[in-house]
Amino acid sequence: MLKIDTRDIKRLGRDLHTFAHKAAPYACRDALNQQAFTGRKLWKAKMEREFVLRNKWTVGSIRVEKAKGLNVHAMQSVLGSVSSYLDEAESGQTKHGRGKHGVALPTSASAGQSEGSQPRLKPVRRPYTLKAIQLTDRSSHPKKSIRRLITIRRARKAGLKFAFLETPKSAGIYRIMGGKRRPKIRMLWNISRGTVVSPPHPTLGPTADLVRRKSERFYRLAILKQLRFHRVFGY
Repeated sequence: MLKIDTRDIKRLGRDLHTFAHKAAPYACRDALNQQAFTGRKLWKAKMEREFVLRNKWTVGSIRVEKAKGLNVHAMQSVLGSVSSYLDEAESGQTKHGRGKHGVALPTSASAGQSEGSQPRLKPVRRPYTLKAIQLTDRSSHPKKSIRRLITIRRARKAGLKFAFLETPKSAGIYRIMGGKRRPKIRMLWNISRGTVVSPPHPTLGPTADLVRRKSERFYRLAILKQLRFHRVFGY
């Protein structure tokens, strides 16, 4: 008479059922969410290294939508930002100036860097932002050199430290320094270029690629956690 011990087969069947209906869905959800939150941490660090940030708004705009439910086929976790300019930085953009002059580009001087230093490595100082700058009426004299002098004198008389000036090579907003007789000017905003093309500066894409390369580890750890929790397959 042949007697077959099927206890191990029954135990394996129970373990497989538990894994498919309880362990696997939770493991997939946990792995997806862990990837999203790890991506948020890496993306934040990358932006802080590569962007000139005035405040915490840019990194604070990062959002994570967690995977929910237990339907593996419908699960997804989302990493993104509510800031539209991050999308522009990711794919690049083209800006066109309005009116007679071009796009306003901050110079290194607007960030308080030494004259001639390139590129701008710091954010624009608050007193030098476009919102903070007050300008006087410009002269309409036909000669640029005389128009420049008259505009500077008008700014001085009005107690202003800034003026929109045109030189033979450029036009922009300048800071007026020094005495009345020999004032010195330093460009804060260059408004000479009618069109400015900003090349792509992706930060989310490389972060997502890095997280994907580590995805196997996230799933392995999540599955092991569920196997130990449900005590299946000998764990």
